[in-house]
Amino acid sequence: ICPVADLTGASPSLVENAASDPLVPLRWVTRAVRDYLGTSDPRDPRASPLFGHFAGACPVFIQVAQREVLRDESLRLAEVLRRDGVVVTVRIWDHVPHVWHMMSGRVPEADAAIDEIAGFVRGATGRGAAPDP
Repeated sequence: ICPVADLTGASPSLVENAASDPLVPLRWVTRAVRDYLGTSDPRDPRASPLFGHFAGACPVFIQVAQREVLRDESLRLAEVLRRDGVVVTVRIWDHVPHVWHMMSGRVPEADAAIDEIAGFVRGATGRGAAPDP
């Protein structure tokens, strides 16, 4: 869900979508990354998975909002995963904020996104459809 994958700050959507993503202000991102990394290298894959290697990883499902600052990190991470042979599904949602899933039970898009995640997990684990409640 809206992964943080690159602490170098190189994703264009960090700036392009700054005005349309009120939940993740750029000044907060800059401060949080600095506080988290200290003097560590932002390209270390333990901090920025975008620079990691994923051969043999399980299938990955990524959901991200079109107008959020983490959009490009999500898309770039999907490219890296695919490069390493991982099956990746990316779903870009329009007209929703960052981590809209938190509004489950109140916003239909949140419920639909969680249903998508559940469907992916069921399919990836061979569990099939969930029983009716």
